[in-house]
Amino acid sequence: FTHFTAPYAANDAMASFDPGTINPAFGDSPCNGLLFVPGNNPCSQFGFAGGTDGPNRSLRPMKAGLIAPRLGVAWDVFGTGKTAIRGGLGLFYARERLSMGLGLGTNPPFSGNASVDRTLDSNRVVAGNTGLSFGAPGSGLEQSDANPHNWQWNLSVQHELLRNTVLEVAYVGNKGGDLLGVTNINEVAPQNRVAYARTGDGSLRPLNGVAGIGDGNIAFWTHDRRSIYHGLQTALVSRFGHGSLASLSYTWSKSLANTGMANADAG
Repeated sequence: FTHFTAPYAANDAMASFDPGTINPAFGDSPCNGLLFVPGNNPCSQFGFAGGTDGPNRSLRPMKAGLIAPRLGVAWDVFGTGKTAIRGGLGLFYARERLSMGLGLGTNPPFSGNASVDRTLDSNRVVAGNTGLSFGAPGSGLEQSDANPHNWQWNLSVQHELLRNTVLEVAYVGNKGGDLLGVTNINEVAPQNRVAYARTGDGSLRPLNGVAGIGDGNIAFWTHDRRSIYHGLQTALVSRFGHGSLASLSYTWSKSLANTGMANADAG
């Protein structure tokens, strides 16, 4: 039994971009399409339109409990202790990475910047102004309570060839579901990429004109990725002398995934 919670900010100063809450009437308001911690929408105090209450402090739905069953079996085939068949099946849930929550603290209006140019020998402003710019959303979470998980299974045969010498042949499988991945939801569509490369026209981006995003990128985290692993694992192990061991092993396997297998940041 597992209960995983998503990260949240102690001061609730975080927001998540949610395409489903975009209001065309709010146009380029930096709060358009943003979810906030319930009761903590700061947009009005800055004069910005938009902003919607999210489901909780973590700004994404969560399941209260996750059940992960496990089963293992072993059979002494001939009753001699020389040959065994073993098998196992289990469901395993993964704790979410923190980085997808860290980006939520940089969405408007929780980060702003001002820029001025001046000469080295004077504080006279040559260009720019000290008025804050709140930028545009850059990160969002899918509104789903899915949790990354793996079904793992194995079946092996072990046989004692000689005294203290065992040969093992096993099949091992691993299937991942609801795995984490990130997509740039303001990416230029393939059919428009040549035109974009030639002109740099930000209007070719799907979210141009929304929340000041324009030509910027939106990292949108989802749980729609999967993986599969199949492996043939063999080992020959011999124990001898006073605690000495010799082993020879070989694995032939294949793994496929549509997200980064070492890092979910992969496209």
